[in-house]
This record gives sequence, C-alpha cells and structure tokens, in this order.
Amino acid sequence: MKALEAKVALRRAEFFPTIGLALGWRYSVTPGRTDVGNWVLNDSYNSNNWYALLAFKYDLDLALDIYKYDEAKAELAAAAAGQGEALDAVRLEVATIYQEVVSTRDGLRELEKSKRLTRGWIAAAVQANEAGLAPAKEIKDALK
Repeated sequence: MKALEAKVALRRAEFFPTIGLALGWRYSVTPGRTDVGNWVLNDSYNSNNWYALLAFKYDLDLALDIYKYDEAKAELAAAAAGQGEALDAVRLEVATIYQEVVSTRDGLRELEKSKRLTRGWIAAAVQANEAGLAPAKEIKDALK
C-alpha cells in the first residue's frame, strides 16, 4: 500500500516543473602576468569569475500525465479493495474456527456428562447384582 501511495504522489508531482540551480566560481592567478583589471577585456590568466544557472524543465504532455495519475489512483483503490476482501476472509476464517472450537468444547462437556452417567449406571448394575435384584446380564450390558 505504501508503494502505491508513493506512486500516486510521484504521478501528482509530474504536474509541476522541475527546477534546478547551479552555482560556480573560478579563480585563477598567474605569477608574472599583469592583471589587466578591465571588465571588457578577457584575461583568462588572472580571473575571479562567478557563475549562476537557473534551469526549468516542464513537460507539456498534460493528457499523458493525467492518464498516469488516474491509473495510479485506480491501482491504489484496487489494492485497498483487495486488502478489504483479504481482511473479510480472515474474519470469516476466525469465525469458522471459533465455531469449531465452541462445538468441540460442547462435545467434550457432553462426553464428560455421559461418562458420569455411565459410571453411575455401572455402579447401580453392580450393586443391584450384589443385592440379588438384577441378573449378571445387566452388568455385562453396562460394560459394553
């Protein structure tokens, strides 16, 4: 996302001119040569010169710049939509896994209840058999 935002900013910057400034200085002294000291004459042996250059560059192809800018914005919007879809998919996956965990937890609780009931049934069958009130078949059925 950051790269696409930077691309949009770059395309927006293409609407403005590029400005450059260059400065220079040249100093030379030659021993034994007389300094003329006249600004009209060119004395390249003894000189003290300053230079300044100001440059502008501006592309006049505005239609292409507008197209590139709109294209970059569309790419950014598509990536943002894709990111939203990815987050929705993650949310759905988390909800599905949560439901599975809750279902497994409820199943384990029911298994624990049935285990307690089975123990009670076996204990009741054994006690009934010992008291002579139920046949041994009850114990055999309880242990299956």
